[in-house]
Amino acid sequence: MLHRFFTKKYSHCPLEGKCSGCEWILTPLSKQHTLLKKEMAELLEEYTITWGATISITDCGNSGGRIVTDLSYQQSPSGHILGFYDIDREQLLSIQECPALIPELQQFVSELDSYPPPISRASIRLRVNPHGQLGMWVDASNLDIRTLLNEKRWLKHWMQHAHVEMGQKRKHVQPLGDGLSLESPRPRHWFSTFDPIEQTEFPLWSVVGGFSQPSVKGTKVLLSKVLQLIPKYGLHNKWLEFGSGSGTFTLPISKKVPSIIATETSKLAREGLVSAARLAHSSTITVSQ
Repeated sequence: MLHRFFTKKYSHCPLEGKCSGCEWILTPLSKQHTLLKKEMAELLEEYTITWGATISITDCGNSGGRIVTDLSYQQSPSGHILGFYDIDREQLLSIQECPALIPELQQFVSELDSYPPPISRASIRLRVNPHGQLGMWVDASNLDIRTLLNEKRWLKHWMQHAHVEMGQKRKHVQPLGDGLSLESPRPRHWFSTFDPIEQTEFPLWSVVGGFSQPSVKGTKVLLSKVLQLIPKYGLHNKWLEFGSGSGTFTLPISKKVPSIIATETSKLAREGLVSAARLAHSSTITVSQ
């Protein structure tokens, strides 16, 4: 049985039906199920994967709110826009309020909107970790990144409130004399993973710009379903995980199976997983290089 997990969208949004962040918000839940199954079947066919079993849907319900969001930013002579693209991906919509975010993240978005970066455009990821600490990753052109480093005021302001990273390499912004410099990425505790059955929590180490599941409650539902599937296939000696990231599924699974090999293309994510496994005293994980 192939499972496709999803989280129901929030209603009562001023941009419902317009914003690409929740493009199915006006679609009845039963139709969402049908569309998701069709989408998964098409993906399997596209990659020539033969799958004779049933595609089922696991509903995560109300996820409890996102702890990470990816925003687009543009500046023009008439002002700036911070938000998400519309459904056609042509026009950027200003997000004054997004019901899908936890309150702390919504506040972070609002404060950034009131003090935007002095550059023409950027992609910005905002994150709140389990301890309420804020993280910001700014991805922009090399020229715009240099502009922010030279201007200093905007970055120094946000460095007082958040851990700030910049560029494709997720470099950490650090004070250097009266100026600023970009240092090697600094992984931190930006997310956690869980064993919902035994009520165990494992901290995960990553950069702000790294991938994680969007919500805590949704992650617990996903993990619970995955861990329940393991006994059905027997406790094989070796398990292989593709795209392990920093270990959301790896660590809980490692406590249930004799051995698991985790594969991941991101060097930073692999390093985070090694740190998390060491902290969790897990000796059954092999991180493939």
